[in-house]
Amino acid sequence: MWLLALSACWLPLSPSLSADKDAEVMTAPALVTKATLEAQLKEVEASTSLDDDARASLVETINKALGNLEAIKSNEATTESYIQARKVAPDQARAIREQLATEVSEDAGVTVNATSDSPFDVIEGELLQEKANLVAVQAKLSDLQGQIENSSRRPQVVQQQLLQARQDKEALEAELSLQDPAISSSTTGQASRWSLTTRIAALRSEINMLDQELLSMPMRIGLLEAQRDRDARSVKRVATRVKMLEELSSRQGRVEAEQAREEAAAA
Repeated sequence: MWLLALSACWLPLSPSLSADKDAEVMTAPALVTKATLEAQLKEVEASTSLDDDARASLVETINKALGNLEAIKSNEATTESYIQARKVAPDQARAIREQLATEVSEDAGVTVNATSDSPFDVIEGELLQEKANLVAVQAKLSDLQGQIENSSRRPQVVQQQLLQARQDKEALEAELSLQDPAISSSTTGQASRWSLTTRIAALRSEINMLDQELLSMPMRIGLLEAQRDRDARSVKRVATRVKMLEELSSRQGRVEAEQAREEAAAA
């Protein structure tokens, strides 16, 4: 069902997204650098010709531009992770499923180290360890299932985020096109333009990131499902060991208790 939802959300947008990217390559203005912004910020903070309100406003505007550059960096890193997932996740999922199939076919059954001849303390020690293992693998399985469920709901969410980002970008691009280039000659005007152009660039990087999230989603969910199936088998096997050890512990506990009573009576 999640794949149908993904297809319904994504397919109509693909042509327009490609067109937008082509247009952005041609129209995107050169982006201010972090070093330039930081240098300008130092100048503003050290300026004695600005009153407190003007200085505070400029500092806020420049910091917004710096924040936009950080958002771009983060978005690009996430975009790259999605691109890599499209390349490697299918092979990773396939390897997990092949290994799982091999383990199932070669499975000789679940065993424990303790035996009916093992002392009660030894059995209890192994039981405590397996109970801890069971809690760990159950938590991991629950986390994977949660990730799968969240991912299945993401297409609709991403669709709305894409629409909003595109609308915001178009509105800001329209604002930029109407902006008088002459205002960039002032410190305030230049800072305002930096804030605007970096925000547009941040939105473009967000759109690209969301694009790649949708494209990589089938591969990422496929890997999560393979990991879930592997861990579900682990949970089942560890739970079986716990049950076996609990039975051994109960039996050996009764045996040792009876032996203690006999020794006490003999004394």
